[in-house]
Amino acid sequence: MLSRAARLTSPDALKSLGLTAREAQVLYWCIEGKSLPEAATILEISGRTVQKHLEHIYAKMNVTNRVAAVTKALEWVRW
Repeated sequence: MLSRAARLTSPDALKSLGLTAREAQVLYWCIEGKSLPEAATILEISGRTVQKHLEHIYAKMNVTNRVAAVTKALEWVRW
């Protein structure tokens, strides 16, 4: 789990990575340590939809998994 200092205050900063608003929300909740089902519940979408958003995020960020996406996002926003 990330320290409080490393947490983003909103998904908006993640849009600068070229993500849609919904993709930024999904990545935000990943950064906050939420599981796929937890993110789906929070965003009121299915787990499969969350997974599809993650697949698009990975392609846009040129990474292959969730950990790499979170790491790259935190580096990008300079946390």
